[in-house]
Amino acid sequence: MNKFRNFLLTHPIAFRAWQIALTLIGKCVLFWRRPKLTDADIDRCYQVLYYARFAVIGLGSRRFLTGLFLPRGRHDVEHTAIYIGGGIAVEAVTPRCRAISIRRLLRQYDNVTIVVYPYIDRQAACSSALSCVDRTYDVLFNGGSRKLYCHEYGANVVEAGDIPVKKSGEFYSFDDLADAGEVALEIRR
Repeated sequence: MNKFRNFLLTHPIAFRAWQIALTLIGKCVLFWRRPKLTDADIDRCYQVLYYARFAVIGLGSRRFLTGLFLPRGRHDVEHTAIYIGGGIAVEAVTPRCRAISIRRLLRQYDNVTIVVYPYIDRQAACSSALSCVDRTYDVLFNGGSRKLYCHEYGANVVEAGDIPVKKSGEFYSFDDLADAGEVALEIRR
């Protein structure tokens, strides 16, 4: 993996081709295999999020290529988004971090885990989440750069709200974020 990462870092054309290939293949796989979360599941998520001061949403799917090479951990999650209120979440995706409606976000996935942080400084966490919109996605998971990958983004936002997140390995995982809060809802299909 390190040799491949180093190759992509030193060859910008190959790096861009890799990004385009992952995006195209991911969209084709999503087109052929429909999501599993039902409208009732999404309504349950809305109910939990309505009463949450702040939440991190962990999402998992058997359709995306990221599931083939990313560890999922005990919550079966491969992607993280931040709920900022008003039915809106912010997520770090290729090519840039973006704001997205909760319903549109959840329709793409099979599994969802919602982690709430009852004692978080919500204003600081939400302003940190919004400040990352339009930052570039870190495809190589380098960490520490101006670019972000989804779990690192979630950890930065939670830590901005004065909740410490302990990194359990070389990279942040959703399990690290879940350990810093309370799991409020978990739906697995």
